[in-house]
Amino acid sequence: MNTPPNCYGTAAQPDPVPSEHRPTWEVVIEECRAKLPLGGAAWESVISDMEARHAEGVRRYGTPLRPHNGRDMLADLYAEILDACVYSMAAIQEGDNSDRLWGVFSDTLTLAHSVRGMILRRDEKL
Repeated sequence: MNTPPNCYGTAAQPDPVPSEHRPTWEVVIEECRAKLPLGGAAWESVISDMEARHAEGVRRYGTPLRPHNGRDMLADLYAEILDACVYSMAAIQEGDNSDRLWGVFSDTLTLAHSVRGMILRRDEKL
């Protein structure tokens, strides 16, 4: 399943291919486990959710997410951050008008700007 060309100027993404590198979810979960003393039950929930996302990715794509899998990781990151922008605003529109959620929305906009700039610089368009 190839991703069609996107509206923000990066190339269409191929399906991921297996690589010999360590699965990225394992690395991320390991980093979170190192932070457990800082968050306790919340971190445990995050790790459990990550493990579920990892399993879903393997089920869906037939291989765990790994670096050097043939995809443009910055383009994937950017697309996911754009989704985070719209989902956080939708939650605000649905009534969670908390300062904390507005902060999350603001953070996602900052991330989107930062990653898009990285892509433009990498592709020598900035």
